[in-house]
Amino acid sequence: MYWATSDDLLHWTPGTPDTEPMYSPTPGTWDEALVEIGTSPVLADNGLLVMLTNGATRLVHEDGTVDVDYRCGQIAIDPDDPTTVIARMREPWLQPQTFEDTHGLVSNVTFVEGLVKFRGTWFAYYGQSDTTLAVAVHDPRKAWGRALREV
Repeated sequence: MYWATSDDLLHWTPGTPDTEPMYSPTPGTWDEALVEIGTSPVLADNGLLVMLTNGATRLVHEDGTVDVDYRCGQIAIDPDDPTTVIARMREPWLQPQTFEDTHGLVSNVTFVEGLVKFRGTWFAYYGQSDTTLAVAVHDPRKAWGRALREV
């Protein structure tokens, strides 16, 4: 995952060389094969920038075939240095579970692409197996099931 700056949102200047990403896949974890931006960062109540991400891991089946499993995570970014990831989820907050997540054009996919706050509730829109669209809902008045961990 890389970053860039722009004065006009049309012309962009990369922030670092291709050899210096701000966030990379984490070996041995649920995002070991891929990480990419899922949504634009949002400013959390605690002052951190939080970004929903997409990650992937390889699934090796008993018959030796390999599939990729796409899941959704979160990273926290330092608002004083938006190029620095200061925490990441150790486990995904969303992963393929339903029939729609596990069966489709590309199976085993939950890929978050949109985040909207409406009347105090967060709605995260995600693709299911490259076939259907779903929404995960979070009410901030209720506790999160998982917490961010420091990188």
